[in-house]
Amino acid sequence: MEDFPEYEKILSKIRRFCVYRDRSEKEVRDKLRQYGLSSEKAETILLRLKKENFVNDDRFARQYIRGKFYVNRWGKRKIRAGLRQHALDKNLIDIAPEQEIPPEAYMSAIRLLIHRQLEKYAGLPPEKILPKIYRYLESKGYEPEIFYEILKDELR
Repeated sequence: MEDFPEYEKILSKIRRFCVYRDRSEKEVRDKLRQYGLSSEKAETILLRLKKENFVNDDRFARQYIRGKFYVNRWGKRKIRAGLRQHALDKNLIDIAPEQEIPPEAYMSAIRLLIHRQLEKYAGLPPEKILPKIYRYLESKGYEPEIFYEILKDELR
């Protein structure tokens, strides 16, 4: 149909790739590059996929955020870093986590993670527990300015 012979075959393969789960434009471009397509041919297919709504970065970002927060219990910092790796628009990276994660759910996740860690380190003195949980929450992508007071309250 288009101007190169393998177009329909690759389009069919990449549609299945996109239907399996939401994909970012970057993931689709990378996959098309694996098929050995030139940038021009890859863009032709990508435009078609976007027009048919197989690829939608906004939908991808929202699904990514919900999955990483509700399943993996990631904080907003780590989620934003993941979105940057997908080469998404900066405004989407800044705004989408705020829209997708309700503040009460975010605070509840922090408390849950703190309680799990407190159970893990039960018996240790508070001065040894605090740095361990602090590092853990930071590694999960939570902001110290948000979780530190909650953590101190829980250790009292």
